[in-house]
Amino acid sequence: PIEICIGQRGNPAKNVIQAVEVHQPKQKIFRLLQLLGEWSEHGQVIIFVSQQQEVDDLFLELLKFGYPSISIHGGQDQSDRDFAIQDFKD
Repeated sequence: PIEICIGQRGNPAKNVIQAVEVHQPKQKIFRLLQLLGEWSEHGQVIIFVSQQQEVDDLFLELLKFGYPSISIHGGQDQSDRDFAIQDFKD
């Protein structure tokens, strides 16, 4: 396989803020909502999770708390993923 890296591996782009926080599972959604409240006015936010089911669960949680969102994962049809990516870009 071929690997293409833009910039240095493991380093975010200069205009990207990267932070890591460790929380108990039950506290994660509340901290996420707090961060979204702080950052959503600055533009779009990307949230990464480790499993497809977590993507779907988080999508529903965000909608429940009034944050419209887009989800994308490998379990979706390609056309759904393409639509989600285009929607994010627009």
